[in-house]
Amino acid sequence: MPYISTEQVKEIRQALKKEFPNVKFSVTKEHCTSLHVSIMESDIDFTTYNPRTKQLETTEQINHYWLEDNFAYNKPALDFLTAVLALIDKIHPQKTMFVDSDYSSVPNYYLNIRVGKWDKPYILKAA
Repeated sequence: MPYISTEQVKEIRQALKKEFPNVKFSVTKEHCTSLHVSIMESDIDFTTYNPRTKQLETTEQINHYWLEDNFAYNKPALDFLTAVLALIDKIHPQKTMFVDSDYSSVPNYYLNIRVGKWDKPYILKAA
C-alpha cells in the first residue's frame, strides 16, 4: 500500500524551501498515501502552448510524467519543475511497489503537483 510519513513530507518541505527561497510552496500529505506540492507564489509563468488549439493555456494541475511535452514551449517552467522533481526524488524516490493485474503499477506514494490551490490562486510575482 502506498505510504508517505509526516517526517518525509516535512523533509521535502524544508528542502524545497532551502533550495528555492524565492518560491512559496505548500507541501502537504493526504491520507498517508499522497504528497501534494502546490506552487503558490513565484516569478515563473506556468502557461503552456497547446499546439492543437494554437493558444496559450494556464495550468493548474501538472502531470509530472509529461513535463517535456506539456512545457516544451516554456523552458523556465520546465527547468524549474524538473529541478523540483529531482529534489523530491533525491529525498524520497518514487518507486513501484508492485504490479497488480487490475490496477497496473502501485507506487510507494502518489505525487500531485499543482500551480495554486482550488481556494488560493497562484500569485505571479514581478521578476
